[in-house]
Parts: sequence; C-alpha cells; structure tokens
Amino acid sequence: MVNLVFDMPKVTLFLGAGASRAFDYPTTEEFMTNLGLKISGGEKEILDAFRRTPEIKDIEHILQTLDILISADSNPYLHANFKQFPPMMPTKAGTRNWVQYIAWCKSLKERIRTSLHTQYEFDPNKLNKVLGSYGALLNRLAIFNGNRQLDIFTTNYDRVIEEFAMNDKSQTVDLIDGFSFDSRQRGRFWNRDEFDRKQTPSATLRLRLFKLHGSLNWRETHDGRIESVRTEERCSGTRRYTRSILIYPTQKGLEGEDPFATLLGHFREAALHSKTFLVIGFSFRDPIIDDIFLNHLRESHENKLIVVSPSAKENVKEYLVVRARNRTERKTFETQVQSLKAKFGEDKTIKQIEDALKMQKKRPN
Repeated sequence: MVNLVFDMPKVTLFLGAGASRAFDYPTTEEFMTNLGLKISGGEKEILDAFRRTPEIKDIEHILQTLDILISADSNPYLHANFKQFPPMMPTKAGTRNWVQYIAWCKSLKERIRTSLHTQYEFDPNKLNKVLGSYGALLNRLAIFNGNRQLDIFTTNYDRVIEEFAMNDKSQTVDLIDGFSFDSRQRGRFWNRDEFDRKQTPSATLRLRLFKLHGSLNWRETHDGRIESVRTEERCSGTRRYTRSILIYPTQKGLEGEDPFATLLGHFREAALHSKTFLVIGFSFRDPIIDDIFLNHLRESHENKLIVVSPSAKENVKEYLVVRARNRTERKTFETQVQSLKAKFGEDKTIKQIEDALKMQKKRPN
C-alpha cells in the first residue's frame, strides 16, 4: 500500500460505463453489436435498420428511438389512425405493416433490457484485474482525503466495486451501500440510514457506494421492500419478487422514488461539499447527472472536475461546457475541468490521476 502524506483536497469518485470497460464490459456501442449476434427475425430487422442510420450510434440512441415509436403508438388518436391506415415501415427485409412493426419494437426493447443483465453480469475471471486496478486507485484517493474514506457514485449496474470490497485480502474494507442485514428475513434490505452509520473500527478502508441507477442484483419484494441478492438475472414477477430495481437507459420518472431519490440526494449533497470530483469513463449524456455537476462547478470557482476517458475532452465540450449560461461562465468551466485522455485499468493512468490531483492542490485559490 502506498503511503502518501501530503494534504490533498477532498475527492469524490464518479464512475461511468468507461470505468468498467477495463474489465471487458461492453461499451454502449459494443452492446449493440453483441445484441445483434443473438437475435433474429423482426427484432433483428429493426435493429439492423437502426444501425444503418448514421445518427444512431449506440444502444441508448436505439432505446430513445424505440421509446418515441412506442409512445406514438400509445397515443389514442394516432393509434386509431395507424390501425385504420397503417403506415409501412422500412426494414432491410422490406416494408412492414405498422402493427407488426410496433410489436417488434416492444419485443426488441424488452430483449435489450434482459440483455443488460447478461452482458453486465460479473465475470469471476476478471477479479484479479479488478483488485489490481481498484486497489491502486481507491487506496490513493482515500489517503488523499486524509481519513481513509471515499464516496463513490456510479451510474453502472455491475457489481465490480462490491466484488472488490469482498475479495480484497490486503486490508479490511467497510463497504456501505445502503443495505443492512435483517436477521429475521435472512437478507440484506434497503435502509437509507445505513449511509450514516459509523465506520467499522477494524476497517482500514471505508467506502460509501451510491449506485444512482440501481444494480443488477437489486429486487423489490411483494411487500415493497428492496433486497440486495447475489444473483444478477433480470427479475419479473416471481413468487418472492415483483421486479428488478434499475433505471434502464432512457427510462424516466423513477428518480423521485426510493432508493433512487435518496441516492440522488446524496449526490447533490456531495456536489456542494466536495472540492474535486474524479470522473472516470462518463460521457456526460445524462442531463440529470450533468445538472448536478454544473451546480458543483457553479458553487465555487475552486471546485474542480478531473475527467478520465479516451474521449474526455470531446465529451466535456459537447455535453457539459456547452451548457454554460454565457461566455464568461464557459471560460470559467474550462479552467475548472481538467480532461485526461487515458484508459482506466492501465498503470500509467493511475499516475496521471495522481499528478492531476497534486496540480489541483498547488493551484492558487
């Protein structure tokens, strides 16, 4: 373990999909390619038609398009007209009747959601790399904070951080994820107060994990409780559970429900008090998350974002800085955001992050 004694600003970690790319989880574009190899018939016709459209670059764009089509069909006026005068929709295999086309759209949307669970399920063969990559990063950041503690926010569904905490034999990791054990029910259930509990005395590293969009292994029971289980398959109406607890890509409206409302509230609070956010592998294409980052930058000119991604500079410019209120604010944002063109999981990236944090400390207020 590296012992760094210099005083660093408070750092909060934010992980996007690119952070898990180091462990061979697919990007949103690769997800689309993988899905195309596993489907056939009408679903594949529609997917292939979308993939030939230059404006549609990844699975999030496909879901957005599917939502528009399905929403149009759900409009009573349009539905009645489409049923009476069905438009013909183009696919690679030829034109298709609207009724059949929209049925395939709904089927494809469900197939995508199910595939999220299979493509992002944890691979035990990647455990050693997870331990190496996150062991190096999380220990450094916790030491930078001066208290061996670190808050981690993520939009990822995968269980990489949980697996790291359970399997790191070099130290005692206290992972707080919003769930506590119920001895009567013999399970781990959502408890918003868990984030406020005191650190386990024997722990050498304390992590608070906030999974803003849910997790592959979160389930809602029939009595309305949220349970964290080990299995990662998609759940829909079993004897014990009613649904999986995820905010799927492009899905709206769940941010006001628990556990998502509590998790988002903690993120907003962190944006007000953290001096520096280290953002790894996030594309800044989520308006709700972007608003919170923008508020972080506006809260104080001393607040910083360090963004790590092969396309960090482009993503920041296209989706974040462009939302500045005026030219002066845009220039201020450009000084507050540092983009590192790097891939998480490579040894040199940890050094780049470390150097960037040191530079933030040295900059005059």
